[in-house]
Order: sequence, then C-alpha cells, then structure tokens
Amino acid sequence: MSPTDGLPEVDREFYLGEHEMYTDNPVGEEGRHRFDLEGMMAEEPTYVPFNGETYPFTPDRYGTLTTQQGERVRVFLVNGGPNSSSNFHPIGNVRTGAWPNGEPTTNLDEYVQMMTISPGCCFVADMETPVPERIKLVDML
Repeated sequence: MSPTDGLPEVDREFYLGEHEMYTDNPVGEEGRHRFDLEGMMAEEPTYVPFNGETYPFTPDRYGTLTTQQGERVRVFLVNGGPNSSSNFHPIGNVRTGAWPNGEPTTNLDEYVQMMTISPGCCFVADMETPVPERIKLVDML
C-alpha cells in the first residue's frame, strides 16, 4: 500500500531479506544439511542469511552495496524469521525517515538509529549520504 502521492523520490533502493536456517551440521560443512528442530526450539540458528545467501554483500561474493555521495537511499528489509527479531542498524549513519512495519501511510519516524523488526515483519527506511563514508549495515542481535 502506497500513499496517494507516492513515497518521496530516492536515488537508489535496496531490498534485504533476512531469515534463519537451522541445520544439523556445523557452519560451513559441505554436503547436505538436514533441518534441526532442537536448534530452532533453542533459537540457535546455524546461519542467518541475507537474500538467501550467507555473507552476500562482501567483495568476494556479490560485492558491497554502494551509493554516491549526496544520494538519498531507500532500504526495504524483511525479517522472514522464524524466531529472532532483527535489530537493524547502519553504523556510521542514521535513517532520516523510517516506516515501521513497512507501512508508508503511517507516521514517519525521523532520525532513527535502530529499528527492531519482529519475525514476519518489515520496514522501509530512507538514509542520506551527505559525506563520503563507509556505512556498515549490521543486525545488533
């Protein structure tokens, strides 16, 4: 659902889907991994991938997410769960505007450093990049 007038214009958009995987094999072990119910019940994920991959936005994988100085950036983040909340934070920046639960017709939260996203929920947030900098996107578990 979008506002009647649409969302404010941005220069770049990123989608991030975070979820948990519970397997019976240790992290990095080759071969087939089976579902680990006990690990899920203990809320101890084997992996917490983004967009279906572990460490996808690194130089040796798909590359980092990049913007140019002066751009306004929109991030869509979905927490697929099933257990852990995501406490998403841009180290080195703040969100100039954020819509909890991904609902842009609600009141805008301004200058937000961290938002908690429950399993099955999402958010939409804008950031500005007025100076050259490296921003690290982290989940403050």
